[in-house]
Amino acid sequence: YEHDYVEPIPREKSQERWKRAEREGGTIRKGLAASAYRDKIEGFLKRYTRALDTREWESAFVRLWGLLEEMTGTGATDDHQVTVSRAAFLYDAQERDLHKQVLKHLKNYRHGSVHAGEVSEAIETYLYQLKRYVEDLMEFHLKSHPKSDPGFGSFDEAIRFLSQPADPPEAQMKISRLNDQIDAAERARDYHSRAQDQF
Repeated sequence: YEHDYVEPIPREKSQERWKRAEREGGTIRKGLAASAYRDKIEGFLKRYTRALDTREWESAFVRLWGLLEEMTGTGATDDHQVTVSRAAFLYDAQERDLHKQVLKHLKNYRHGSVHAGEVSEAIETYLYQLKRYVEDLMEFHLKSHPKSDPGFGSFDEAIRFLSQPADPPEAQMKISRLNDQIDAAERARDYHSRAQDQF
């Protein structure tokens, strides 16, 4: 007895799906061949297929969230807000806040599932929502080869791009803060220089 048994897919449907898979496979192979961090993306693809290779949706959801964290370069000491911000960065400014809210909801569900054993009847919906974000990030990484626009020479470069402010006013504020830090560093250097002269 298999509790997660799935009936065989009719031959006609499987042939249609296989043709589509072959087309998409060709696109993926081209992206991998051009990528500056091919090994990393291949690892993402393996984790993605393994996560969705089970009918246990709770397990698949937790695995996909872990993959989302890795694809956004979220470190062990980073706040989970980092994952949300970087994943939402890919979307248009008018939709970004909505995607942030959805991702926060998925993040909270993941924490409840892992730490409190919470299970929701809406897990299938949550899984498909999360799957979309993972697939969009996968596409971003596959298309971000050095000859593309934007092109990245490493995974770290791609993550720095996802970490930037997405709106010009926010970027200007960041530049202003950095300029203030430069001014403070110059004043500190002058202070230490004068202090050394006195001794």
